[in-house]
Amino acid sequence: MAPRPALVLIRACFTLWCVDATFAVMGFDCSRPTLNISAISLRGPGPCAPPHAIPSPVQRDVQIVQQHLYEKTRVRTCRVELEIRVYRCAVTNINHGKVRGGHDVHVHWLTPGACAEMHDRGTASIYGNKIANLRVNEETSRWLVIRGNFGRDAYCHGMEWTLNDVYYDSVAAAGTARILLRAFDAKVDARTKLVILPSGVRCDFTAGHCRDVTEGNVVWNAKPANTCSTTGMDVIYTGPANITSVGDAANKTYLTVATEGRLLALVVQMETPFSICNTVGHLTTEPRIFVLFKSALPFFFTPSQPLPENVDLLFYINSKALFLDWTAYHRVNTSVAHAVHEHCLMDQARLEALLALARVSPDPAAKILQNSVGFTAIERANVLYLAQCEARKFPLRLDDKCWNEIPVWDKDQPVFLQSVTRILVPAGTEVDCSSVLMPLHFIDYRWIAFTPNITNATAANIQELQPTASSPDILPLSEYIGSAGPYDADVMRELQSAFQFPAVRAAVFNDFARRSTQPRGPRRIQADGSF
Repeated sequence: MAPRPALVLIRACFTLWCVDATFAVMGFDCSRPTLNISAISLRGPGPCAPPHAIPSPVQRDVQIVQQHLYEKTRVRTCRVELEIRVYRCAVTNINHGKVRGGHDVHVHWLTPGACAEMHDRGTASIYGNKIANLRVNEETSRWLVIRGNFGRDAYCHGMEWTLNDVYYDSVAAAGTARILLRAFDAKVDARTKLVILPSGVRCDFTAGHCRDVTEGNVVWNAKPANTCSTTGMDVIYTGPANITSVGDAANKTYLTVATEGRLLALVVQMETPFSICNTVGHLTTEPRIFVLFKSALPFFFTPSQPLPENVDLLFYINSKALFLDWTAYHRVNTSVAHAVHEHCLMDQARLEALLALARVSPDPAAKILQNSVGFTAIERANVLYLAQCEARKFPLRLDDKCWNEIPVWDKDQPVFLQSVTRILVPAGTEVDCSSVLMPLHFIDYRWIAFTPNITNATAANIQELQPTASSPDILPLSEYIGSAGPYDADVMRELQSAFQFPAVRAAVFNDFARRSTQPRGPRRIQADGSF
């Protein structure tokens, strides 16, 4: 039974006020497709390329060695301090007491051979006085007759003598010799070949001896050290390391070590090997650091604790910075490569699902494939043809029935638009006009209900699915980054101790040494003799 014209007019006017003044919706007429036709294979999407990430590291046994800045040499010192007193001897050879001004304390210099004899035999001869039983690291005091003779009952035999450029006649001299022998390891600057004594005095290594007002005579073996001995290099690390070659424009090879006690990174120049003590070494970006790789023979250099002075602080800082830079670079590039590969796999699975959907519902699949409405799909064997349809506006049509499609007018013909693809179809699918399960269509950015009246629907009651993304787990770079480094912990503690208690007093003591070794004028040196 057809609806009465008056009722239809009232309902249409109400809907016109509630929904839209034009009552037109954009649709697509696929009865006359354009020439824009493409063919898609239904055999399946192409494969995903493997992730292009940084190559996995290769673990190799290495020995990281460091060139010396300072070496050690065994030095022996002989400090002889003389306290001299001058006595007046009268004609009768009676000791008339000390001479005014006849007192002096100074360091007595020996020949290098005499100092060596004191260490080797424990004997010495000072002003003709034989001294025996001298021991290293022990101080010995002896009374000496320096000039003239002393007899019993305060008798003395005087002679002429000059002390501190003062002439004396008929005098005798005696005093006390305080002798201290020491033996210790002193530093040798490998670049300048200077022996650095604890007082700060620097001596030529090739001379084999020198004088120091603090240590006295100093002697050592001037034979050059063998640079190709097993201790000719400081061994910083021996053990497994991760080697990664990055084939970029720079073609770099990274060496990294991350253990509980050690953390370092180096860029190794693999393309320029060189011979070091009959073994093959490789240069690094650090000028004093070299890398040896394990071969059939054991490592040449013996691990030993480096001197604190040989610690390269720039290498210590740069190694940590490079480790952080390399770790971040490796993780970012690996994460990006795997993310791109995972995205490709997900897109591949999505395309496979779309091709499967195309065999059942070609038009919805065409909308998803083109990411736009206005396309229709036709399956022919293993090919899906996509054709672009003509876009037109169709007025909404009020009906007394409910449909799964949108009822519209095509000129004077009642037709329908598919809800998802908006493609024009001649017939629709009738559904129940239920107030609970009402047909809803999204038109002009709002939900419209056909019940069969055309009314606005409450958007709050309609849920839209939202994609979710979880944050990735961020692993720490290293829990030892603050405490660990390329050097052993004991070496760094010694270096800190050297910083806290500096012993560099070269300028002061060199000045003292020059003053004591230069010829003295008529003035007399007064010293307390303490050391």
